[in-house]
Amino acid sequence: TISSSRTGVYFYWHHNTYSTAWMKRKVYPLSGTIIENTFFTGKNWVTGDLTIQSGVTATLKAGSITYVSDSTKIIVENGATLMKERGSQIIFGAGATYQLNASLDSLWNMTGIPAVVPDFYKDAVYPTRTSNPFEYYNGYVQADTLKNDRGYWIKFGSDQNHAYEGGFIDSMAMNAYSGWNIIGSISCPIDTGLIYT
Repeated sequence: TISSSRTGVYFYWHHNTYSTAWMKRKVYPLSGTIIENTFFTGKNWVTGDLTIQSGVTATLKAGSITYVSDSTKIIVENGATLMKERGSQIIFGAGATYQLNASLDSLWNMTGIPAVVPDFYKDAVYPTRTSNPFEYYNGYVQADTLKNDRGYWIKFGSDQNHAYEGGFIDSMAMNAYSGWNIIGSISCPIDTGLIYT
């Protein structure tokens, strides 16, 4: 691991540890709140909880690597976006989490789970729901244990904000069935050219 005392200085970097086997680089420490559109280039290190404010797009540029320190959280507020360009990487340390805050409307919502949550049981993921979740598989089917790769229809009694917190998902393989499908989501938007069958 990298000591926070080493941020903003040059050091040798190799596979997330100090070494003289690679190239000399400068790490850019990040923490706090991002309040304007931001581009992450080169090597970045999230040293403390980082919030992307509503209305802001933070983009991980192609070729950049962003390391998230152990037990640190990236929070994407409702209305904010964390974009990941092709060829960029984001690496989460032990116990580091990603939180996406989203709006859920009164009545029916089509939604998915954009993080690897600790408990996928319907009551743990959506404790304020007023209906069972329904997935689509040759017709609507009630779901008790939810999955990242599936989408769901769920009803709520009022408009509300909901936090999905867990592991970051930057790619996902899923089964698609002949006919109609409701699919889940990864943690950030991607170029549609990266979706293939």
